[in-house]
Amino acid sequence: MRFLVICGLRAQELLVLRVDDIEPGILRIDEALKETEKGADRIGDTKSTSSNGYVSISPELEKELRTWLQFRSVGDHYHLSAAPAPNDLLFPTEAGTPFRVGNYLKRIMKPIGEAAGIPDLTFQAMRRTFATHFQRYGSPKDAQAQLRGHIDYGISTS
Repeated sequence: MRFLVICGLRAQELLVLRVDDIEPGILRIDEALKETEKGADRIGDTKSTSSNGYVSISPELEKELRTWLQFRSVGDHYHLSAAPAPNDLLFPTEAGTPFRVGNYLKRIMKPIGEAAGIPDLTFQAMRRTFATHFQRYGSPKDAQAQLRGHIDYGISTS
């Protein structure tokens, strides 16, 4: 969830991030989840060509992610292999496949949101929260660049 609100990722991008998408200070966004497809076809192109690109991450978030990758196998019997392969998903299901967006929302995000007093927590709300908070630190064009595409969240580029 931190990646959604800190990086402004779309759910379809987050759920198919791979180990080799992590680079120093950035995440490469070049794939997206296709909910209507099955099997290997569930991972494909991003929403648009402008959605492909890089998203900045803080040194702290990068360190947290790399630490999580090192230790994720300790408590999860389904991740007991050695170090993750470069093509492995960062956030796989127990079966090693990408989560379905609706299942992740219903089973993980909604309970967390309700526990935090946010009963209407959605992926879109997280992305909009990012866009709103990011404007404190950069220009509207900077926010649009981080979001990789035209976003109609009240961000004006004029």
